[in-house]
Amino acid sequence: MNCSIYFFGELGHGYTQSPDDSTRELLETFFAKGQKGSRLSFAHKGELAYYGYTRPLEEKGTYFGICCVFNDVFCDDYKSLFSMFEETITYLVIEGKVIAFDESGDIVPMISQLYQASAEINQASERIQSQLQRMECAFVKLPPVNYATASAATRIYSLDDNQWSIVEDMEKYPRVEVTKDSDVDSHALTSYSGRLKSLHSKVVQLEEELDKVTKQKKRTALVVILMLVLVLAGSALYFVLVESNKKQETIKSLSEKVVDLESEKQNLVTDLNRAKDSLEVIQTGFQDLSNQYEQFRGIYDSLSEIPFVTGANHLYIRDSSYDRQMALWLYASVPTQIYSFYVKSSKSGSLTFGLYDAEGNVIDTILSNVRENEFVRISPSEFKIEQKGYYYLAIHSNKDNVDLSYHIGEDFSVFQGALRVEGSSSKGNSSSEIDKKFYQYFYDIEYKIREFK
Repeated sequence: MNCSIYFFGELGHGYTQSPDDSTRELLETFFAKGQKGSRLSFAHKGELAYYGYTRPLEEKGTYFGICCVFNDVFCDDYKSLFSMFEETITYLVIEGKVIAFDESGDIVPMISQLYQASAEINQASERIQSQLQRMECAFVKLPPVNYATASAATRIYSLDDNQWSIVEDMEKYPRVEVTKDSDVDSHALTSYSGRLKSLHSKVVQLEEELDKVTKQKKRTALVVILMLVLVLAGSALYFVLVESNKKQETIKSLSEKVVDLESEKQNLVTDLNRAKDSLEVIQTGFQDLSNQYEQFRGIYDSLSEIPFVTGANHLYIRDSSYDRQMALWLYASVPTQIYSFYVKSSKSGSLTFGLYDAEGNVIDTILSNVRENEFVRISPSEFKIEQKGYYYLAIHSNKDNVDLSYHIGEDFSVFQGALRVEGSSSKGNSSSEIDKKFYQYFYDIEYKIREFK
């Protein structure tokens, strides 16, 4: 299958494209003015089929796009293309060289022209090519241009509209748009963005409280200075009165005034000591707030717990077989926790899934119901891996004799990261007997990196 991949968009300094060629004139039309969500634009020109994905960024007028150009074929599974493009956006945000999260949890451009990150663009292009090869069965021969509808207006649909109506119009019309106004990002990006927004709000609130304390500290310092001035003024008056003691008839009166001034002075000294104590309390509170602020900033800077997915993608599985006695082996390089996976069964029923260590000891199990010939998402709560090493997933108990789907070939995870798929074996075998000929049962394994106490 012959496919050319383009990256394009407006990153804040004018339109940019990689590679830049004659497709520019068409690609610039894929992003609609005022577009809110993501959009998949299909265009049919001669023997070429264009699938352009566009997504607005946070800064006004900016957006990012990806386009796949196919020669003499077109894809009848445009929803899988949507998922593929969203996974590519997730990959680029995690890499952080082309687009990334800002401190408020919004996706913004990191460069002004795409040639500035050519290495990352090339890696993203290779990932798309690899995923398209797994979708090859979703492509059919491109029909000839229908000149009866060649000048027709663009057909616009929502992603939730009837799939076959959209595919039929792609066969007949030269331009079809499919929009997605909500949930435009993958689950991982949406989760991470929400955490950043919440943390940013707390940091802003803490900065406002810190500003209030700073202003209060300045007012307290002014009060202390005024008290010192009053003390000095009282002392000066006292010495003036002593020097004026030339007339005997005023000695008594002056002495009384001196006593009064001494009393006032003592009161001022007492007030000054109280002000100093208050200032120390304020300084201590200020230091505590500063420490809390630094703790929040440390949490913000070190936040790294985001979901990852390993294993084969269940959306791309076309042909499969069924059995029940095998295990899927994993290798963890750091402590992780499995949050979900997909399975497809030969019939409806209930069965228990288990997570085992390399010696066959059960770490945890989950009882689930499955439906005949459907992929079902299983969400265990305690599938925790506390140290690196080999582990496997398998059926723990199966009173309904349900078989699960598997397929042939080295078809392992897209993100081979902290938790990777190693292969399969019969349940109970050791890790030295792992075989990569078959991929067994468990698809789209979602996990997080974590430290267990």
